Amino acid sequence: ASRTGCYDILERRWLDEVCQAAGFSAACLPVVSPAGTPMGAVTGGAARAWGLPAGIPVTLAGHDHLSGAVGAGAGAGDLVNSVGTAETVLGQVPDAPDLAVALAQRTPVSLSPGGRAWVVLGGAARAGVILTAAAAQLGRSFADLDDLAARAGGAPDLRDILPDLQSGRPTRLPADSPGRIWLGLLRALSERTAETAARVAVLALGERMLVIGGGSASDPWLAEKARAVPLPIAVPVVGQ
Repeated sequence: ASRTGCYDILERRWLDEVCQAAGFSAACLPVVSPAGTPMGAVTGGAARAWGLPAGIPVTLAGHDHLSGAVGAGAGAGDLVNSVGTAETVLGQVPDAPDLAVALAQRTPVSLSPGGRAWVVLGGAARAGVILTAAAAQLGRSFADLDDLAARAGGAPDLRDILPDLQSGRPTRLPADSPGRIWLGLLRALSERTAETAARVAVLALGERMLVIGGGSASDPWLAEKARAVPLPIAVPVVGQ
């Protein structure tokens, strides 16, 4: 609910005036429940289809980046860089942040799953969209491009083409080697990450940054993040 723009996270109510401005009534919106509230149970048909025991409680865990941070064991003092289709930086604080400051920093505020802390988060870029589009043009896999980037030795400045790549507009990559182009994109994305982390840190100071999600498997990308972000970088190892 906190991500809709229609919900007052402090007063825990839908904002009638925002809904009306958008052309609909708040009466059509559901009751808001804490993450973890049981919503039902796995039915017999679903159990047979998916090989699950019938009766398992079904719940909405929460926003994906926030749930990922909980799964990675993040706590106070950790900024979390969640890297997937979209890239987000978030940090936890024990008390409700100043919403005016959050608005000025373009950092939405939410509750962490379970409601035991507040979360400040900022969007960096649609990193997965950008890299998927570039890899398609270069005709190589992410793993191959990571290997080439690790040996590139230098890279062009590609900050200006990130908006076009993430919007889906036709974008011609520069005439350069695939490894240098890939490294340039990883470097430009990492600078976005650093800028976002700085905005989040205005309200949620971090002592280190945990990188989670698919992007955490890229060694050259982690190296670029370590160069751009003035915090120690860590990748959590979560066992089964």
